[in-house]
Amino acid sequence: MESTLSFFLVILLPLVSSLSQYTLPDHNFINCGSNSDIVFTGKLFIGDDNRTTFSLSGDSTPANNNNPASNTQEIYRTARVFTQKSWYELEVDGNNTFVMVRLHFSPFFSNGFELSNSMFNVTVSGFSMLSNFNVRDSTVIKELIIPIQSERKFRIEFTPSNGSSRAFVNAIEAFTAPSELFRHGVSLPKISPAGKNGDMDNISSSYAFSPVYRVNVGGQSIDVDRDTLRRNWIPDDEFIFQSEPARNINVGGTFSYMEPYADSYDAPDDVYNTAKLLNDSSVNITWNFGVNKNARFLVRAHFCDIISHNFINPYDPFNFYIYSHYNKEINPVEMGQRPQIPFYYDFVVESDEKGFVNVSIGARPSTSGSQPVFLNGLEIMELLTSSGVVDFQNVRKSSKKVHIVVGCAVGGVVVVLIIGFFIGLKYRKWKLSLGKTTESNYGRSSYTNIGIDFTESNPTPIPNLNLNLRFQLADILKATNGFDESLLIGKGGFGKVYRGTFPDGMTVAVKRAEKGHGQGRPEFVTEIMVLSKIQHKHLVALIGYCDEKSEMILVYEFMEKGTLQDHLYDTVVLLEVLCARLPLDPTLPQNEVYLADWAINQMKDGMVESIIDPYLVGKINPNSLSKFLGTVERCLKNTGDERPTMNDVFWDLEYALKFQQMVVDKEAYEDSTINESMQLSMSMIDRMSAKFNDDESRVNDISVSSYPSESQVFSQLKIDEAR
Repeated sequence: MESTLSFFLVILLPLVSSLSQYTLPDHNFINCGSNSDIVFTGKLFIGDDNRTTFSLSGDSTPANNNNPASNTQEIYRTARVFTQKSWYELEVDGNNTFVMVRLHFSPFFSNGFELSNSMFNVTVSGFSMLSNFNVRDSTVIKELIIPIQSERKFRIEFTPSNGSSRAFVNAIEAFTAPSELFRHGVSLPKISPAGKNGDMDNISSSYAFSPVYRVNVGGQSIDVDRDTLRRNWIPDDEFIFQSEPARNINVGGTFSYMEPYADSYDAPDDVYNTAKLLNDSSVNITWNFGVNKNARFLVRAHFCDIISHNFINPYDPFNFYIYSHYNKEINPVEMGQRPQIPFYYDFVVESDEKGFVNVSIGARPSTSGSQPVFLNGLEIMELLTSSGVVDFQNVRKSSKKVHIVVGCAVGGVVVVLIIGFFIGLKYRKWKLSLGKTTESNYGRSSYTNIGIDFTESNPTPIPNLNLNLRFQLADILKATNGFDESLLIGKGGFGKVYRGTFPDGMTVAVKRAEKGHGQGRPEFVTEIMVLSKIQHKHLVALIGYCDEKSEMILVYEFMEKGTLQDHLYDTVVLLEVLCARLPLDPTLPQNEVYLADWAINQMKDGMVESIIDPYLVGKINPNSLSKFLGTVERCLKNTGDERPTMNDVFWDLEYALKFQQMVVDKEAYEDSTINESMQLSMSMIDRMSAKFNDDESRVNDISVSSYPSESQVFSQLKIDEAR
């Protein structure tokens, strides 16, 4: 019976897919600044001087590249140049609800102006596509996917930035995409670096999608002529944190696209034909992507089981991770799925404050470990909200109708204000009847319901913490002199930190969250709950908080000697000491961003001298350096049982130091068989061991029940700068 069912599935599934087959439209491919129609990447681009299906408004002129390089494609030899806000207005064809807009930019010198100096903004139907954009001297293609509502027209607007006299574009692609490209009415999990943070509904109708990465995991580049929607896909190798635990898989063949899973336009066959397969089930493989800081992205992970027949337990599930605090169980046979049927999962992901998003795959601890763990493709698209509404309605309406509308609106506002006045009056009387005390100790009042401020709308229920840590905003303002910038001591993605002084002379650090950035209210509450319960001499103490008038303020003890980071990076961490750079530096080339990966790769290639601080080159004894690098490599092993203990590290460093200090013959330095039982000073090791034991005994004396759970504590820790 099962074999018969499988036979009919094989026969019927392609038919089901063909019923919803999407066909790419032929129009709205525009050769800008030209009166010639040309074929480019398999499509006919119409010169915008011959416009029939679109219109062009504003102040613009055509421009020609009179001295192009021999390899310059014809479509990049002309451009439409704008000297003020101008736009193309296009019509939507069919009943599809999304439009894919691609703009091509390739600057050249024309009519006394160098287009590479242009800086401009681009919006599409109210969505900001590019802001203060400058293409420099390269050819760039930018894309935006916008939702189309009831109005069947859309505009692409070009506006020169302040101080720039030009905007330009060489070619435009603007065609409708399948309505099912983004699923409607579906709630997606919202993931932050700390874990899941609720769900988001109906993003397909509320946001535009700005593609940042389309990655063919385990495969090669895919050009527009091999993708139904003319997308480019790139290999994943440059984004892998460590490539050793995985290998590329390439399997040819065709697939059975089946609703409600993936369709042929969701990703090309080339994406599902290849995958990255995990070799070692004891470790995960991670991809890391640089993105805009503190932004939201749609992350789409593509899967297709093309290799399970080679495994003992091919249908065991595995995990897909986003950051380290969220995982999604991936089961290729879930809900009747079978091998060779592509599917995907969508997530809304918030980038961290440094501007990164990372994902991983790994085996589930409860399974045998012999199941295939794989990923076929990955898309990351920034979610953009509308910056305005483009009105395409007929503006020739009678003034009488306008006056009626305005009159009704004004009347409605007056009624609302009157009602609001009486509600506010009754609320003030009710609030006074509560008899809330205002006595404070440096601003701490007996009112301890964090987040319950009836002067603002706050639908999220906030617990009563009973911490007696609440400061009044007036006291915070007085302590910081109204958040005087001269008292600024720190700044991050969350906002700013100020030095404050209370009337009794106590100095504090005041962390003020910036609206629209960094942590939200749930994280604010969690931070208070966790930090108020943790007290240790080596941890900065939370003194209080303030949540008046939509403020989210935390008050900490002031660290007179600076942060731990200040001391670490200037003096204890191995690679930072040797290389004189931070463990993570997004300003460097992609392969050098992570110090650990870059250094290990250079060491494996015999390029040790390329990572050493130039000041140290030639001053380090070869044997000392060899011992030091060996210790570094052991510390960077994937699993804890492979890494040395702190005592082992200390011993190795003492050993390396002795090599550097010993004054003996050159032959003795170069002898790799030097007796490791040489007399080394053990006094420092003994002192460190005693300190470790002393700290451990103190920790064991603390009541565990008075502390939050592991999940509460570790959800707030950000271990993203070093391993």
